[in-house]
Amino acid sequence: MTLKALSFTLSAALIAFVLSVFSPTASGQSLFVASVGDGRLHQFTLGGAPLSTSDVGVNALTDVAVSGDSLFATSVSGYVAEYTMANSLINSTLFVPSLEDRNPYGIAADASNLYVTTFGPSGAGDGAVGEYTSAGSVVNASLITGLTGPIGIAIDGDDLFVSSYALGTISEYTTSGTLINASLISGLNGPYYMAISGGNLYVTESGNGTVGEFTTSGATINPSLISGLQYPTGIAVFGNDLFVGSYDLGTIGEYTTTGAVVNAALISGLDRPYGMVVVAPEPSTLSLVVAGFGLAVLFGASCRCRRTRRISETFPQGS
Repeated sequence: MTLKALSFTLSAALIAFVLSVFSPTASGQSLFVASVGDGRLHQFTLGGAPLSTSDVGVNALTDVAVSGDSLFATSVSGYVAEYTMANSLINSTLFVPSLEDRNPYGIAADASNLYVTTFGPSGAGDGAVGEYTSAGSVVNASLITGLTGPIGIAIDGDDLFVSSYALGTISEYTTSGTLINASLISGLNGPYYMAISGGNLYVTESGNGTVGEFTTSGATINPSLISGLQYPTGIAVFGNDLFVGSYDLGTIGEYTTTGAVVNAALISGLDRPYGMVVVAPEPSTLSLVVAGFGLAVLFGASCRCRRTRRISETFPQGS
């Protein structure tokens, strides 16, 4: 083998090794599930193996989101709690959503702010979405008002999607609170949570035990992508996999994004699971520098976490 051929072979092997180690699909992803029953966050691998349970119980956790290096969970008791990525409680009452007599349920996050749905006492026209910083400061507690039974909330770029359990709709707003379409998707049966991936919106419908698939512009792809579920609640998406919670069965099932069953009871034994989120390490910065026959590989070892697009909720019945 010539020196040129040997150099090319070694360079190719080095590239393959580095890409395999620092690939976005490398191991390290976790699924965090909020539990209404025991008030804890439960962490699992995407293969269903348990990793941790939060050290302190907080009453009736309904949803969870990630922003920066922290997890944030809503409690129907009226506050938002903060956790480390190691699943340790930092602050059980980081903030209380400011609108009086409204219980927080769903939560979504972007790089700096948290968006929280609050369910009013009457359930009709007194629901809202509030905006807060990840430090717990109020940005706008009345970002969106006049909602009926808002439960799930998902964020996609500059757009917010909010589900109404009572009206059977998904509404679309900007992150500044401007209404785009109050009935982007309608005719749903008890919609809870949402997951977004590649322009597709996946919705759990507790009333008919299905997961529906739609585009983020509101077009129907498959209203019964997954069926035969028992009171489906939280949902998360990662790659080609969907993770769906069953409130009644205490399970998390795994499905493909085309609706095929991978494992209907990937995780079991949970006490009324609700919202969930997949957390994955950011791919490290990778640079390849080629000079002559040689190759230098330079990479940064940063590993901040990112969330996958997703979800939110409440439990208007079955609690």
